[in-house]
Amino acid sequence: MTAKQLTNSTSSILKNQRGITMIEIVLTAAIIFIFAGLILPWQMSSWKRTSGYARTTTACQQIERQIEQRRIMISMDPDTNFVRFKNLTDTVIWDSLSKPPIKYMWTMSDAKDRFGDVLANVRSVKITATLSATDSIVVTTTIAKNF
Repeated sequence: MTAKQLTNSTSSILKNQRGITMIEIVLTAAIIFIFAGLILPWQMSSWKRTSGYARTTTACQQIERQIEQRRIMISMDPDTNFVRFKNLTDTVIWDSLSKPPIKYMWTMSDAKDRFGDVLANVRSVKITATLSATDSIVVTTTIAKNF
């Protein structure tokens, strides 16, 4: 086949082509929708996990902040404020933009050693952050009068 014949056959093929056919458009759209259908559930679960991690991080930061606030209050006036926190049960609802709100429950009591004896000038603190009906974080720590 000579170059002239090759050029003629190529130009005749190109003359018969008149753009993109409807079947090509439908197949391309179907492939795009199938791909989107496979990716979307994975992306939604990723967003849900990220949201859950953000709520857990927020709850932990708020617990830490509340513990430090009470430690600062005690250190400012140990004789008065430490006695105030002898037996405290407190519920603080800290409502974030996400729903349901995060609920914090404080319980302070006398700290005890491994034999059950009360430790002087030390309080045991148990904080429960309820994120949802099934998720909660429980932190147990101690606060001393003179630290």
